[in-house]
Amino acid sequence: MIAPDTMVRCLAFIEAVWNADAEAMASLSASGAGEEPLGVLLAQYGDLVLQALVTAQFGINDDQADDEREAAVERMRRDPGVQVSVVLAETLKAWARTDTSIPAAAGIARSVLSAILAFSDDATEDSVLPMLAKLREDALRAS
Repeated sequence: MIAPDTMVRCLAFIEAVWNADAEAMASLSASGAGEEPLGVLLAQYGDLVLQALVTAQFGINDDQADDEREAAVERMRRDPGVQVSVVLAETLKAWARTDTSIPAAAGIARSVLSAILAFSDDATEDSVLPMLAKLREDALRAS
């Protein structure tokens, strides 16, 4: 699980990338001793978000009867789009471990944002910042 403050940091970096705010990207990408590089955190956040979006897309929830949930999970596992999402998440994690630069973190952030937008039927450029704000609110509410 990713801490809510880490999610907020990731979302702030994604927003900085969206706005091409180099100063904010530099500030947010600074890591202290013993901290994971931001790219690694972004890849973890992206994996978490992809899992949540895919699970929601297939209607999987804790309120389902066991047989319904098992059938939905099986459909999800066979879905080519889900398989591509898994490959994307693994690729982002590998990239993050091999390149800790700000440009790499920005590339990972753009990929995470693109993946999130791909799951939205009505995403537009105008909806990106409000969507990021909503995701930040959700992360803060979870803390």
